[in-house]
Amino acid sequence: MNGSRVNPNATKDIFQDYDIVNLVTDVEPFKDENYILSHFGETIIIQKPEDNIYPPPVGDGRYNYLMQLVDGNRIDLSFFNINRIDELRKDSLTEVLLDKDHIIPNLLDPSESSYLIKQPTEKLFNDCCDEFIFGLGSHIPKTIWRKELPLLKTYIDVVLRKP
Repeated sequence: MNGSRVNPNATKDIFQDYDIVNLVTDVEPFKDENYILSHFGETIIIQKPEDNIYPPPVGDGRYNYLMQLVDGNRIDLSFFNINRIDELRKDSLTEVLLDKDHIIPNLLDPSESSYLIKQPTEKLFNDCCDEFIFGLGSHIPKTIWRKELPLLKTYIDVVLRKP
């Protein structure tokens, strides 16, 4: 499990969902909604991001069910291929609930360490400044002049706001 429920510093409230990650040898069988959803109770709404056109799916082989249950619980249920096990180490808010095959590496206790802002390298800082200034000085004025509002929105969202 990962996310706020394993974060020792998170404020506990009724809106916390359960972020459950399952590592499996084959993701395909878990795309069977009838099999999966029958184990969790009555749902109000289900979203399956990897089946969506918009927003576009991540496309990395995962499969997710985002479920709002009638009882008030929210579950984000994810299935990843076991060959991505090393990615567990990247998310410091991960806690192993069950490892029936004893293959998951020992993880540190959950912490916010991978979510803390880190000082950028000089190159990254300079590249971000260049992108911002070029976008602000070239792309954005051009799209305003041409009244290309959808493209302007894209530039603002992508060039000025991307991390």
